[in-house]
Amino acid sequence: MESSGSSPLPPTWPHGNNHFNGHIKNELGVFGGHFDDRHFLLDIPLPKKAAAPDAYNFRDGDFKRPVWVNPHMPYLLLLPRYNTFYAPLFDYLDVNKHNVPVEPLNVVAPGELEHRVRWGLKKDLIDRWLHLESFLCLTLRVMIDLYGGRIAEGVYGFLSPISYCYTERNANSRSAAVQIALRSRDAFLPLMAQITLMFILLDARNPKHWRDRLQGRTQLHWQWMMDLECSAVGDMAIDHLGGNIDLTLAKKHADYYLP
Repeated sequence: MESSGSSPLPPTWPHGNNHFNGHIKNELGVFGGHFDDRHFLLDIPLPKKAAAPDAYNFRDGDFKRPVWVNPHMPYLLLLPRYNTFYAPLFDYLDVNKHNVPVEPLNVVAPGELEHRVRWGLKKDLIDRWLHLESFLCLTLRVMIDLYGGRIAEGVYGFLSPISYCYTERNANSRSAAVQIALRSRDAFLPLMAQITLMFILLDARNPKHWRDRLQGRTQLHWQWMMDLECSAVGDMAIDHLGGNIDLTLAKKHADYYLP
């Protein structure tokens, strides 16, 4: 459709399309609603109030609410909207500041005679988290390899949960140990979201055979594969968080420029 002048109007999709709700405009710009509620788009937060999570400085709640997502991490749009940590795979991550099992430890530093009190996660929970993380990382690594060696140019991973020191039982206080544990717990979420993205990409490319190849390459039990697909990672019927992709955060790649 042409406007009264020489410039064409912006392209639109037909009303009623199952994948598109329409356009909405507010003081931040023009947005398209995909699988969403146009009224929700009227309440889009300012970028400074919902900035893109940073692997080195993410905040409590960054993975539990829609935010401005960095194009380098598009998988964050696929975070589950509601409770993620449920059995049989993820129930050991279902902890909060009130019930996370941390404990005091008496530590004698080299060259010292008196012990110091340090805090950390209980050892059995550390072992369970390590076991889960190793399985998730192996699964993701093989899925990406089956897809061709990388997700896409300019898409980066997140820091692994162990990077946030949940295995180190050396916090100066109980509150510090709790904070370390909860940040480590939350770091499982982007790892899980990356696997969700790979489910989508691999199903779109080769829905019949990639699961067999994944199991053969990882040698993980089929029960793990089935539990993963029924979890918040592989269940595509659950509500996902969504968000807004901030194209101003990654201008080095030509595909990220708006026309």
